[in-house]
Amino acid sequence: MNIQTDVPLKDYTTMHLGGNARYIAEAQSLDELAGLYKNAQRLNQPVFILGSGSNMIVPDSGYNGLVIINRIPGFEIIVDDEEKTVIRVGGGEIWDSVVQRTVEMGLTGIEALSAIPGTAGAAPVQNIGAYGQEVADAILEVVRIFEDDNVIHVEGGINPKHDIEVINLELILSDLETVTKRLGNVGTDVKKGVKSALIEEVALNKLKIM
Repeated sequence: MNIQTDVPLKDYTTMHLGGNARYIAEAQSLDELAGLYKNAQRLNQPVFILGSGSNMIVPDSGYNGLVIINRIPGFEIIVDDEEKTVIRVGGGEIWDSVVQRTVEMGLTGIEALSAIPGTAGAAPVQNIGAYGQEVADAILEVVRIFEDDNVIHVEGGINPKHDIEVINLELILSDLETVTKRLGNVGTDVKKGVKSALIEEVALNKLKIM
């Protein structure tokens, strides 16, 4: 793990403002992040875990401690049956990319949360929501590091009482075909409308990215 010193935090936020971090390091795995955090605690260094920096402004004074950039990847389908699909997502994944992939898989549950900036790890902390959906409804489990530096698995919980960041999360989603079948005769029109909306949303997002 490469720990840098006196690094401008403006390079890690969307507002491009603020001073320097005394120390900064990127974590590519849960073990790396936990190691960095525990070492900082041992040295009595404050710790701040940063995602994509899309919802924060850094003060000119910077941060006199260790900033850990959460780069933990992952998009793993761990359950896929007629009732549900469960996906384990790394906290460093870009949230909108996660949404787009689930839409392309024909899944429903977080499609309305498209185009919200930030990482997957930040989504539960803020309980992001839009158009009647919120991420809390889709969360099966989150993985956190608490102030006592233990790795904690919390089923369905998003209350960030003592934790400093969500490291990974598991989403439980439904197959769009299954949902519309359960709606009976109404399902045909609903399915067409939902699919049309999802395709349009994905197209718009690609347009924005380009």
